[in-house]
This record gives sequence, structure tokens and C-alpha cells, in this order.
Amino acid sequence: MQSIEKIIKEKILDIYSNDIKGVVANSEDVLEGYVFFVLSGNAGRYVKDAVKRGAILVVLPTAIDADLDEKFEHYVYFDDIHIAYSILSSKVYSGQPKNLVAVTGTNGKTSVVRMLYRLFDYNHRTAVSLGTIGIQSNIELDSGLIQQNITTPDAGALHKTMSVLYKAGVQNAFIEMSSHGLKQRRGDSLAYSFVAFTNLSRDHLDYHSSYEEYFHVKLRLFSALMRQDTVAIINSDIPEYKALKSSVGERVCIEYGFNAKGDDAIVLLEQKPLGSNGQVIKYAHNGRHFEITTALFGKFQIYNIAIVLAIAHKLSLESFDFTKDLMIHGRMDLVCNKPRVLIDFAHTPDALYSLISSVRWHYPTDKIILIFGCGGDRDRGKRKLMGRIAYEYADKIIICNDNVRYEDEDQIISDILKGIEGKDFFIIKNRVSAVEFAMKNYQDHIIVLAGRGHEKKQYIGDTIISHSDYDIFKRLLKTI
Repeated sequence: MQSIEKIIKEKILDIYSNDIKGVVANSEDVLEGYVFFVLSGNAGRYVKDAVKRGAILVVLPTAIDADLDEKFEHYVYFDDIHIAYSILSSKVYSGQPKNLVAVTGTNGKTSVVRMLYRLFDYNHRTAVSLGTIGIQSNIELDSGLIQQNITTPDAGALHKTMSVLYKAGVQNAFIEMSSHGLKQRRGDSLAYSFVAFTNLSRDHLDYHSSYEEYFHVKLRLFSALMRQDTVAIINSDIPEYKALKSSVGERVCIEYGFNAKGDDAIVLLEQKPLGSNGQVIKYAHNGRHFEITTALFGKFQIYNIAIVLAIAHKLSLESFDFTKDLMIHGRMDLVCNKPRVLIDFAHTPDALYSLISSVRWHYPTDKIILIFGCGGDRDRGKRKLMGRIAYEYADKIIICNDNVRYEDEDQIISDILKGIEGKDFFIIKNRVSAVEFAMKNYQDHIIVLAGRGHEKKQYIGDTIISHSDYDIFKRLLKTI
């Protein structure tokens, strides 16, 4: 059997290399001279659209059954379409930043890459972060970059972005690597300087066959995608520690956590809350003791900060002001003190627990009213778990809609209620009305808006509604 690399060379590059202007997997992004990859969906319709827009070649999965344009003759087939897409993208879009850091895990990816960006920017290094809430850069970039509303861009968009950064002179890039991205091999052809693991908890089981498969996919970043000179950064305090350590093997591995050990380890020692002023963290590194004060909220943030510290010490970037405002948009964001309102992206059981327990940690005597829902057409199993966490740790609960998509909203709420037993709760399906109800009636509570974070759209069937928790709060604040 011929290798994918050989097929790409013989059937694509040797024939079309001088004519290829780009590689995409969305027919709407096709321009004259582009190669169009069909990864899934209605192939016939998308192929016709791509050809009409100027595609010179269409690449499809071998097993696909589609009504293709017979007048167009330039087709190539692959058994593993995702690997082919990644390899060809790396050939067409060459170059990447010198230091490329990939962060994976269930929660914390966005916070880590954004803090890394701020660390390097503070030290006057060219830097870009890429992930769930978009691109952040300290130099001007090509406005033609394809922006995708996903954690890890598809292979074509990801490699094009890396190439643009390289040509712009960016030396340091920090990317979130999702389980979808790893399973679909989007970043397989990139060379990583650092790979970091935050934590693991239940998520995306509507996509992955099991929790074990979900972790196994994440583990690829620490086995198949690590080069000999790649440095791994792993959490010593999580159950997956041994598996991660084993995957890294003889390559350099920096541990962080209260149980961390070894060269360059970030050994966490102590953590104290400062109410609305953040927290104090004490840690040790290679025999030296340090104390930092940060404005960041959340007990869990100590682990996110530890990853940043590991890279900072490894690259001798020890100049960083943690007392500055490091709040990440939509991540444990205290947007107001009177009334006290906090917005967070928590949409998994573990993230919801970390959110509420962190609020308790910062404000042990205050009461909490939690506003949340669960997404439709996604992992149903986590709904009861999130309901149970809300029941056990919040004082009042408001259940509302959150991206119901094509699922029955009453079914979603029913699944959540399986975890709630007897505690006072309200069902206010409209999220705007839910926030308004809390703002008018529970100003003596901490109002926690979970699940939406930075997002600005709600998906209800075929309808897309503009929605921002931040905008709702600002508008309602003027009326109370």
C-alpha cells in the first residue's frame, strides 16, 4: 500500500504544485486555484459549489458515495482524508513560529494560552495566541486569515495561520489543541517546542466513543506529536499523571503541582484567597521559593499559572507582573461588585464544580445563585451531573436554555432536573429573562452566569440569535 505522502506527491504535487494557491475544507472559502477537501457532509452539493468558485482539484474520502460533477475530472481519493488534509496543508503553507506551544486538556486551555501571550508580550517578544476566543497578536497580521469559531482551526486554516505568522516574523505562538483537532490530525505536521496538559474530565462524549477514547486522543500530543526536543509539561496531581509520564518517555518532562518533582518542576506550596483582589500563590522552582499575587479569580487558576511559570522559567522569562489585570474574557470574570456578578464559560461538570467551589473559596459567607443550561445535540450524560453539582454547591438555581440547537428544550431541562432533588430552583427558559429575574430579586447573592462566557450567539434550530451575557448584564445594570 502506498503511503499518503507518496500519493500526495505523485497525484497532487507533481501535477498541480505550480497552480495550487490554497487548501480549504469549506466550499465557501474556495478561491481560484484552491484544492478543496471534502471531510464530511453533502459532498455532491459542496463539490459543485467549490468547482464553481474555482477549485482546481477536489479531494474526497475513498468510501464516499456522492453525486459528483461529471464535467469536472480532477478528483483524488484517500482512505484517511484527515491525514491527507494535514499533510498537503503543511506542504502548501510552509513555515511556522520558532516557539510553538500546544495546550490540551478539558478545561483551562484558553486561560493558559492567553496568559502565555501576555507573558511574552510583557517581555517584548512577538507573540500570538490562537483558540476558542480567537486570535490575539502584538503585531499586525494579514486580515485575510480564515477565522473559525472553533477551538482548533481545521488543518488548512491552522497551517495557513502558522505560515502567515512565520512570514510576519512572529517567533512565539500558543494554540489550544482540542480533542477534535487531535483526532482529525489537524496539527500533526507542526513542530512543537512545548506541549502542556491541564486536566481531564467528561466532555465531548457525543463525539468520542468513550471517556477512555477521549483521553487516548488527548494523549497523542504527548506521544506521536512530540519530537525529541519537545518539552512536555504535565500536572502531577491528576489521575492521568502516570499515563502522561509514560507517553513522554525519555523526552524532557516538566512537572507542576503540589506533588511535582524533578528538574525545573513547579512545586506548588500554598494558595490564599484575597476576596475580590484575587489570590496569593507560593511555589518552589529548583530550590528557590517564590510568592506571587495575582488578580485572577478561581482556586483552579493555580494550575493554569503553574504551566505559564514552567515555560517562563525554562526560557528565562522571569519578568512578569502578575498583579496586573489578567482576567480572561468569559473565564471566571468578575464583571461587577455591586451586585456581584460573575461570568464564566463552564459547560462541563468539572468546570461547573470548579467555578462554584472557587466562588465559595473567595467569598465563603456569601450566597450563590447559579444561572445555567446545557447544550442540545451534545453529550446528554453530563446534564444530570451538572444538575447534581448545581444542587450540591449553589444556594439557588435558575435553569435556562443554552444552545438548544435541534433538540427539545424540555428534554434538556428534564435531563438536568434528574440531578436536582428538592432544592429551590426556577425554570426560566429565556436566558435574558433568567438574568433579569436574578438581577431584580437576588442582588444579595453572587450571581453566577455559567456556560456562555465569551460567546455572542445562541443556536435554536435553524435560527441564530445574537446573545452576550456581558451585554445583557450591562443593559440590566442601568435599570436597577
